[in-house]
Amino acid sequence: MAESVTPMIHVPDVSATIDWYESVGFRVLNVYSEEGGRPDWAQIALGDGRVMFTSGGKESTAVRREVDLYVRSRNVDARTNV
Repeated sequence: MAESVTPMIHVPDVSATIDWYESVGFRVLNVYSEEGGRPDWAQIALGDGRVMFTSGGKESTAVRREVDLYVRSRNVDARTNV
């Protein structure tokens, strides 16, 4: 397992977000939709970088945005003094 961090950004419209990121060179890795509905989760990539999007975010001009980080680390229990 390679160590990495993958942000998951909450967006108002996953489909529109996918379209925009594809237009600037990202490729779609995975998309999940509830039984024939609009996409509500996606993972995209640019080079080795990954970003996930999920529905439920609100449009905002606020400084703070909703983002979760998924961290992959080898032997995380051994790193208690970090």
